[in-house]
Amino acid sequence: MKSIKYRERVLIQDAPIAKRCLAFLADLMIIDFLILWPFKESWQKLVGLDPAAIVAANESFINISLAMIAAIMIAYFAVLEWLVGQTPGKILFKLFVVSEGNKKPALWQCLARSIVLIPFFPFVILWIVDPLFMITRKQRFCEMLSRTRVVEARHGVV
Repeated sequence: MKSIKYRERVLIQDAPIAKRCLAFLADLMIIDFLILWPFKESWQKLVGLDPAAIVAANESFINISLAMIAAIMIAYFAVLEWLVGQTPGKILFKLFVVSEGNKKPALWQCLARSIVLIPFFPFVILWIVDPLFMITRKQRFCEMLSRTRVVEARHGVV
C-alpha cells in the first residue's frame, strides 16, 4: 500500500464583517464584566440624579472615569493585538490582526487601531467614520491609518 503525503494549505483572507462584529461584541462583554464592573456602583449612584446636576456636580469624576475606561480598553485591544495578534473575541472567531505582508503588527499600529475607543472630541467622530468605512470599503478607517487588517485563516489539504 502506497503512502500519500498531504500538504496543509493555509488561506488567509479578509475576515467577514459579521465575524468581526461578533468578535468585537464578545470583547465588549469581557471588558464589561472584568474591567468596567468596578465602576458600575459609582455610575449607578449618578443615574438617579437630574442629568444637568450630574454634569455640573460630577464633571471631573465623569471625565476621569471616561479617561480611565478608555485607557483600559485601549490597553486591552492594543496590547493583546500587539503581543498575540488577537483578543479573546478574535480568538473565539479565529480572527487575527496583521500588518502589511501578513506580518505581526507593531505596537504603534495597534495603538492607532484603537484610537476609535477614545470617548472625547475629536475622536468620537470616528464612532461614525469607522463603521461607515467598514461597510463601504470593507476596512475600518483606523485600519487604513495603521496599515493593518483583520483576517481569518482557513486550513485545507492539498
